[in-house]
Order: sequence, then structure tokens, then C-alpha cells
Amino acid sequence: MREPGREERDETPQAWQGQGDPALRAEHDALAQRLAVRPSVEALRWAATYGFLALVAFGVSWGLTWDRYGETPTPHALAHTDLYRFGALFTFLAFLVLVVLCGVTLARWRRLARDEDRLFDRLRALRRALGIDP
Repeated sequence: MREPGREERDETPQAWQGQGDPALRAEHDALAQRLAVRPSVEALRWAATYGFLALVAFGVSWGLTWDRYGETPTPHALAHTDLYRFGALFTFLAFLVLVVLCGVTLARWRRLARDEDRLFDRLRALRRALGIDP
């Protein structure tokens, strides 16, 4: 339902035909196509996944270490010493690898987000120059 006194604005690409310089229009369309998918969101999702898995790996490592070397070691841990020793070492190494992966992915996310912000600023300037946005 349209509000009274408000003009309808057609935002389809056909409505933009004939507006502005063709070179600016081509740049606008290419930028809009490139920014349709945001890789920084995917990088942030992976960083969160790595961070969660690192937290789980640290918890498992701490639990295995505490069961073996804590105040009162469990009878199972005393009977299977190698499992608890190497299991704790393995999960702690997995924790370290996941923390590094999380850090690298967060750095990649920051770089991608900065690039996308710069491209969005250019897209906004093009839209103003073409008269698409007021």
C-alpha cells in the first residue's frame, strides 16, 4: 500500500538507463556486482569457528591434564597414563594451532572489511554522481 503524497521510485536497473556517464554507470555496475558477496563476513565466520574450536580444545586439554595430574587423579587416569599424557599434549597443540588460525583469519577479516568499506564509499559516491541517490 502506497502512502498518499509519496512518489513511487522505481529502483530497477531499467529505470537508471540514460542517467549519467556510461563509464560511471559501468563502474557502478561492476562495483555493485563485486560487493554483492561480502568475503569479510565469511572470514569472520571462520574466525569465530576457529575460536570456538580452540576453546573446546583447551577445555579438553585442561580436563585431561587435571584428571591425570590434579589433586586426586582418577583411577582410570592412573591406569591409562599414556593416553592422558599424550592426549593432553595433542589437544593443547591443537589449541595452539587453532589460536594461530583464528588470529590469521581475524587479520584477513580486518583487511577485507577495510577494502569493502573503501569500495562501498566509492559506490556511494558513484550513486550520488549518477543521481541514483540524493
